[in-house]
Amino acid sequence: MKKINKDVNIKLLISVLTAIGFVAGILLIIFGAKSSTIMLVSGIILCVYGFYGTPMWFISYGETKGLQRVIFAVVNEKIYSVKDIATQLQQNEKEVKEKINKAIQKNYLSGYLFDGENLKTNNNKGQVKKVGKCENCGGALIEKDGKLFCPYCETIYEIEK
Repeated sequence: MKKINKDVNIKLLISVLTAIGFVAGILLIIFGAKSSTIMLVSGIILCVYGFYGTPMWFISYGETKGLQRVIFAVVNEKIYSVKDIATQLQQNEKEVKEKINKAIQKNYLSGYLFDGENLKTNNNKGQVKKVGKCENCGGALIEKDGKLFCPYCETIYEIEK
C-alpha cells in the first residue's frame, strides 16, 4: 500500500503544479510581452505544458486512485474474489480484473497469487524466497522444491548449479 499511496500523492502534486503553472504562464506572457523575452518564452512554455499536461496528469491520478481502491479492498478489507470486489466497488468484473493485473504488474500488490477470478495469499511459511525475475512476465521468481517458479505465469525454471 505504501508504494501506491506514494504514487497517488506524487501524481496529485504534479497535477496541481501543472495547473498552477498554466495560470502562472498566462501571467508571464502578459507581463513578459511588455518587459522581458525570457518571461515571455517561459510563460509560453508553462502555458503549453499546463494546457496539455494538466488533463493528462489528472487522468493518470484518477486511474492510479482507482487502482488504490482495489488494492485497499484486497489488502485491508480482505476481499479476494473479483466478483466480490466488483460488487463492493460497484464496477464491472472486467475492470476489476484489469486493475488487479495492473496492480500486480506494477508491483503494487505483492504476496498474492491471481488465477483470473480469485486472489489468494502466498502463504508458504518461510519455505519460499524470491529469486530474480521471470523472463516471460517480469514477475518475481520464487524457489520451490528445488526449482524456480513464477507464481503469475506458472513458468518453471531449472536451477543452474
